[in-house]
Amino acid sequence: MKADLFLRKAAYETRPHPIKGSPEIGIPPIVYEITGYPHLSLFIPGTPRSKQSVRMKVVTDKNGLPVKELTSSGKTRYKLHKFQDQKVENYELWLKWNIVAQRPPGWKLWTDPIFVTKLHFIFPPTKSMLQNKELIEYISMGGEVLKETKPDLPDNLNKSFFDAMAGIVYVNDAQIAAMDNVRKIYGLQPGIEAELIHINK
Repeated sequence: MKADLFLRKAAYETRPHPIKGSPEIGIPPIVYEITGYPHLSLFIPGTPRSKQSVRMKVVTDKNGLPVKELTSSGKTRYKLHKFQDQKVENYELWLKWNIVAQRPPGWKLWTDPIFVTKLHFIFPPTKSMLQNKELIEYISMGGEVLKETKPDLPDNLNKSFFDAMAGIVYVNDAQIAAMDNVRKIYGLQPGIEAELIHINK
């Protein structure tokens, strides 16, 4: 198996990597001493899914011929229908249902800047990883294995999660002002683990 980068929680010292010849690293604990601000902790079970770009297709009439339309400038173009993959739509509904279920009673939408102090996208181990008992034990003890394959973290995964919270947790995702402790990792309990703080004025 290709060597992955391992991170150890809440420790400065390095720990022997369970795969011989692979890198090891020690990181400091991430602890935020922020009090007096509203916070929200979420765990959404299930393998994280990315949000793909909106797809488009040419609209056709009952005879199967493409339909044309006029633009604002008076030019003619084919009429396009925008749509999203059904699996993507179903997953976003799943995210929203879980987020609503985990909000405290009487929740009011956040309107000020938001600090995301933790955002972990946790994926199930691959078949080859499951055959490595030392590796699985390492993960079960809290060790983290970074996932370096698709889906992309910066755009697709983040967008899916933040879009789902819009209108449920906050007004819109433009309020996300700071992020830390963001990872795409393997784990025995797939899902999205997040902690947010509302820096209300």
